[in-house]
Amino acid sequence: MRKIMNKSGKQNTVAWMIGIVAIVALLIFVAYPMVSQSTSSKTVEQIIASGGCDTEPYIANSTFNEYSRGTSVGVAYSYVLDRSDASARTLTPGNSGTTFSLGDKGKILSSLAGYIDQVDDFEITKCGANEFTNYVKEGDAITLALLTKNFATPTNIADASSAVNLTDGGASTSATFYIEVQGVRDKSTGQVLLTLEANATEVDTIAINADSAGAKVIESNSGVYDGLDLFSAEGTAPSSKFAFVVDSAEDGAIDRYQMTVTAESGEALGASDATGFLYVNAYAGQWFTNPDGDFEFGWEDADGTAKYEQVASDSDALFS
Repeated sequence: MRKIMNKSGKQNTVAWMIGIVAIVALLIFVAYPMVSQSTSSKTVEQIIASGGCDTEPYIANSTFNEYSRGTSVGVAYSYVLDRSDASARTLTPGNSGTTFSLGDKGKILSSLAGYIDQVDDFEITKCGANEFTNYVKEGDAITLALLTKNFATPTNIADASSAVNLTDGGASTSATFYIEVQGVRDKSTGQVLLTLEANATEVDTIAINADSAGAKVIESNSGVYDGLDLFSAEGTAPSSKFAFVVDSAEDGAIDRYQMTVTAESGEALGASDATGFLYVNAYAGQWFTNPDGDFEFGWEDADGTAKYEQVASDSDALFS
């Protein structure tokens, strides 16, 4: 009888031990997600206060084509940190690449030839991988077209008599013509710098206005960018330079701008001579690294080095 009781007691003990282990395992199973969730939801300050990161923060990147969002783009990255005097540095994504500190904020420049280089903000909010996803636009998309006020295409020549001129054969103290900025499907022209050069003895002012639904003038003051090094003289001196900035033409759009020209006092535009030249060029703006190490948007850097993505040139005409 005692043997039977001893055997039964051992069985009860084993059963109790198995039950306790099962309960502990259940508690761990239920509690782990709560602990994990609590850890991942900590603020930067809480993580720092608790001793920081076991895995240093880094950026896990994904860059895609804006007009083909399933297509990845192999851009090069550089970055600058807010409130830092350090120049732009190369960014190597991934857990074996560039590491950061919790709370770091800054900007990332994504660069690739044939694309409009752009800048995006980033912030390091957690240990380990910090996801960074952005979308870039393919460039090489500008086509320029000049049109008379009657929408005829002037002869593309500015240093001899032309068959079709900007004044449609008449002489006047003012003239109107159009510039069309034409894009390409699934691409972007970027913000466009339009440069116009005319005979200073004949042309006094040139003004710009949007003339189609998608057209947008960003800078209408013709003197803001007229001193850029890229704006080299093409016409016979003396010449006047006028520069305007218009918004990008996206995904094959055609944006039209009305240009209004006034003649110098005592002069007439289209007076049947070959001195009323006009040279028009377009430059695609993008972000770049300036010589001081900061990021900047534009068409050339502080040293006058060209930084535009594309140029559309050789759109010439005569007022005469």
